[in-house]
Amino acid sequence: MQFARKTLAALIALILLQIDANAADLAPDAPPRVFTNPGVYHATVNRFLYEWIPTEQVNFDIKPDGSVRIVAPKTKRSFDGQTDCLPFLYDHLHRRLEPAEGQALLGEGLHLSPGSYGFMIRG
Repeated sequence: MQFARKTLAALIALILLQIDANAADLAPDAPPRVFTNPGVYHATVNRFLYEWIPTEQVNFDIKPDGSVRIVAPKTKRSFDGQTDCLPFLYDHLHRRLEPAEGQALLGEGLHLSPGSYGFMIRG
């Protein structure tokens, strides 16, 4: 007997960097060092650089106040069409997020400290 399970599985990554360069750190005549990767999206909000890689049906919304919101479907139909599956949100180490954090990320947005984040959504 063979079992098949098809679920919404999306791994999304977010990197948040604080940009705090002062004038003495910048060489005035040096050309800017820019690496452009067309698969990586970015936004700068309030001196913070946000970079992320979206996946099918899942993206990030960076709010003007710097909070981060995950844009994803609220439910997804199960592989057999019988049930609407709710998303389960994990961090990059596969630890389930606190309910308040998950609700904020999928709702109005969550303020994150600078760092590298990975989220796994399973439904």
